Amino acid sequence: EKMYSTSFTNTRVIPICQCGGAPESFSARRVLYTPQPKAECTGSFQGLGWKAFKEATEWTPRRQTRIRVRTSALFGLTRGSAPVVVLEQVDRSEVKEVTNFFVDAFFVNGLERESIRESAIRTLTQSQMRDMRLRYTGGTNQEALMLSLREEESGEVVACVGLEVAIFNNQEQMSTPRARGVEYEKRPVVANLAVSTSMRRYGFAKKLMEACEEQCREWGYSEILLFVESKNAKASKLYSKLGYQRIWTAPDSTAVKIVNGSLLDEHVDLICMQKKLGKEGGLFGLFGR
Repeated sequence: EKMYSTSFTNTRVIPICQCGGAPESFSARRVLYTPQPKAECTGSFQGLGWKAFKEATEWTPRRQTRIRVRTSALFGLTRGSAPVVVLEQVDRSEVKEVTNFFVDAFFVNGLERESIRESAIRTLTQSQMRDMRLRYTGGTNQEALMLSLREEESGEVVACVGLEVAIFNNQEQMSTPRARGVEYEKRPVVANLAVSTSMRRYGFAKKLMEACEEQCREWGYSEILLFVESKNAKASKLYSKLGYQRIWTAPDSTAVKIVNGSLLDEHVDLICMQKKLGKEGGLFGLFGR
């Protein structure tokens, strides 16, 4: 272990060796792999199918890094004994576990599980898992990842977030194929932030947002975006405290909700919020190296 000299006095960085060593409260993790282009290419979005992309790249092992966080010391909170959690990058084999957590923490969110149809949970979980695998662990976008916080003692996921560099044409977020032949810019977007109902008010959401911001700096971006529903005043307040500002509204967007035990598509107004990133660095620039 190596203690880093930062303002986070109780934060330890524990590198996992190539052989898969890990803190004894965790099972051995799989080695992560990052695609490295064999030939020079233009940008992260190469316009290749997955098969062609794999043939055009060689896969090299990358070390995963863990961060132990004692949140009571970090944020000065007094909500009893705060659990020690571990920040890590989610690999493809862990997406199912993280998806199950996300559906429960974000969509169910304290509702009586028995009141929700199993078919609704199953459909929602399957669609979310496909989306997360494609966006964060299985596509050709090399500037995308998903992070989780696990309770150190139990190893259970207590929070998660996704980060990807997306393609925008003005205020419209576009998929890679649609972007061909049009002017576009790449902008990092954070999404799928969720914290377990029993683990809230410990500052976990703030910790994940800070990690995403530092990763954006590592990728060379000076901003980070997110979308929040206009009616979600609690989330908007949190993001505002973290330095995010409203830059536009996307009206008549669609969001999936659980209503009376079933899935329902609701029309919502999404607010796009932006934070300008300074040149801070160090502790959280650990993923993607």
